[in-house]
Amino acid sequence: MTTTQAGAQVEARKWLAPVPDDKLFYCVNGEVYRTLQDLHEGLQRMRDDDFVYHSNDVKQDFSNWVRDVIEDARLAEELQTCRTHAEAGEAVRRELDRAHAAEKTPVLSHAGRHHH
Repeated sequence: MTTTQAGAQVEARKWLAPVPDDKLFYCVNGEVYRTLQDLHEGLQRMRDDDFVYHSNDVKQDFSNWVRDVIEDARLAEELQTCRTHAEAGEAVRRELDRAHAAEKTPVLSHAGRHHH
């Protein structure tokens, strides 16, 4: 089953939308993230030790939140391989760019058919 352009637009809107209050991401540094954009901005200014607290050999808090709450399996998988907050922030930025592009893409377009 392939994802249609209309389906990609629905996914993109979901990824860009704020999550419910009971699904917020609470970072060890006191910040709270409600959207992928919030996560991106937080990762950009995050200290290394705060990133490692949430993303290490024992736990993958960012990846889990993105997979289970945002429901973006591709980004969740990519975040598991990120070793620094800068790498993770860049991965989230690329996904935000893809989501914004998919949201604006006409349904009949051929864009958005990239698979890894």
